[in-house]
Amino acid sequence: MNRTEYMETLLAQLRRVTPSEREAIRQEIDGHIEDHICSLLELGYDQQLAEERTMARMGDPVEAGRELNQQYPVVWRVLMWLSSLVLACMALFILFGAPDEDRSLMEALDNRAEAGQHIFLNQNPISTREPLDISFTVGDDTVRLQAISIGSGHFRELQENGSYDSIYRERMASVYADAYDRFPCGPVGRIELILENERGKQGTELLTRSRWWKDGSVQVPIGPEDTYVTLICKRFGEEFRCQLPLPKEDAP
Repeated sequence: MNRTEYMETLLAQLRRVTPSEREAIRQEIDGHIEDHICSLLELGYDQQLAEERTMARMGDPVEAGRELNQQYPVVWRVLMWLSSLVLACMALFILFGAPDEDRSLMEALDNRAEAGQHIFLNQNPISTREPLDISFTVGDDTVRLQAISIGSGHFRELQENGSYDSIYRERMASVYADAYDRFPCGPVGRIELILENERGKQGTELLTRSRWWKDGSVQVPIGPEDTYVTLICKRFGEEFRCQLPLPKEDAP
């Protein structure tokens, strides 16, 4: 029996190993054979005789293969199969999300690609609205300002005791935004937007929805003479600030 036939016979007995384990066993045994042949060659044996003597010392390949096979019990194969199943389920969960999640990774990637195409729900009346095309980064995340509007709505006003009261105002400026990690499949951090009117009054809002893609709007009350609002975003010692002209309202 030559070297190739020996290896094929031995490996045929291995029924409880994975392809990678089978290859590792093949390389290890083949390495032992090669080392022994080289030792005989150094003693003066020719190639054919060195291989014959080596294969004779290796023993019965069927018995050797069966002994190796016993080192890989069935329970180990079952555990490996279960771990592969768990990993597959986790991958599906990450890609498509659980039934009660607002956004899956696939939906988040789709929303990320369609800049400016999102429909921001607003149950309050809007008198005018203009699109924005402003992007900036905070940490590892990109924030996009997509629209600004004037209408009525609820304003979360900070009280002296540190709590917020929701107050309904007849004239409010709203800025709509979304955020995503600069890495395509990275989670989005905690994004807080601050909208400030010309008198320094501020409204704050967290972008929410999911770990993969966040969106929302921030509002602040405005007066009849106001012409702009200032959007501020602070995170990890970084600050982004920009003035946003208010959209023109149609004359009554």
